[in-house]
Amino acid sequence: MAMNYHLITVVWGKSFTDLFLRVVIPSQLSPNNLPAFKNERAVYKIYTTFEDAQTIKNSKVFKQLTDIISTEIIFIHVPETEALHSILSDCHKMAIEKALKTSSALIFLTPDAIFSDGSFSHVVKICKTGKRAIMVAGFRVEKERFVSELLMEYYQESDNTINISSRELVKLSLDSMHPLTKSLFWNKGKINSWPSHIYWNVDDGGILLRAFHLHPLMINPSNNVVDFETTVDGDYFYYACPNFNDIHIVTDSDDIAVIEMSERERFGQIDKKYRAIPFKIAVWAKYSTNAHHRLFFRHAIKIHSDELSPKWNEVENHSYAFVKKVLFFLEYEKVLFAKKTLYLLIFNITRFLFGEGGVKCARKMKKIISKDKQG
Repeated sequence: MAMNYHLITVVWGKSFTDLFLRVVIPSQLSPNNLPAFKNERAVYKIYTTFEDAQTIKNSKVFKQLTDIISTEIIFIHVPETEALHSILSDCHKMAIEKALKTSSALIFLTPDAIFSDGSFSHVVKICKTGKRAIMVAGFRVEKERFVSELLMEYYQESDNTINISSRELVKLSLDSMHPLTKSLFWNKGKINSWPSHIYWNVDDGGILLRAFHLHPLMINPSNNVVDFETTVDGDYFYYACPNFNDIHIVTDSDDIAVIEMSERERFGQIDKKYRAIPFKIAVWAKYSTNAHHRLFFRHAIKIHSDELSPKWNEVENHSYAFVKKVLFFLEYEKVLFAKKTLYLLIFNITRFLFGEGGVKCARKMKKIISKDKQG
């Protein structure tokens, strides 16, 4: 039976619009992506500014898009002073409200993410099983180098498409990892202070990742909620699909491979403040995740360019030992965080009361705190 789908992209600005037209849409036009919706009731909706809409409408690739799928452009206003994520979430709220009126599943796309051929046909296949959400994870690459090599090797001028398999996409991406991606590898001693993804190397053939935050590629809401506090991957999916059994997590890039593209300098100076230890990750997760996010973290996601060797099982088991420690701290957070607070209170009181004479005692207490943090 055919389903209703609204495919949503929010895009504005010259850089994103250019990437959207040169790379993103051509990859979506590949044989087993957008054509997979030909027997469905699908609408492709682009939320953009009036100025960028003219660029999009005048492009050759937009004509191809409209030949394959019903397409709409919705004009938006982008205030200079408003945060980018706030604008994005406002557009998503408008899209959700419209989708609910026709009981349509939402496909959340972005103007800086490329999908391997076959990704969208896999989405349609999973939707037919009754799942209400499809969660995916990829990693970020340096746009300049990656796009140049991608277009040189995989762009087909004859039909204006980019047809690249999952393993080809991963292989190309591994050579162009963004500094943000590199800052999230567990085995580097220090890790980014926003560790929503944590990566492990598996030889030279790929990345095993554990992620709290996954991208909701598809949401067919069981709860008709429109308003949410943060983003679609922050809390909307949680309200829309409260039953975790309704969620499908893509754990193998052979099924769906997605890669995000950003300028090398987009995120400024990448910090690596956190020690890569379970307690530190648990402290971050206590304030930055919900129950679903913590269940996502249990799943090993394999992004690979070759066949899976026994080494993958070894790395997966190693990563799960780390996961169990993080989740242990989160499960007993009230006791553990209260204990930490007590130690810090005693530490500071000792220094205040005894001054230099209490330094030795204070240092001893600091060692206790440090030992407790590492579990």
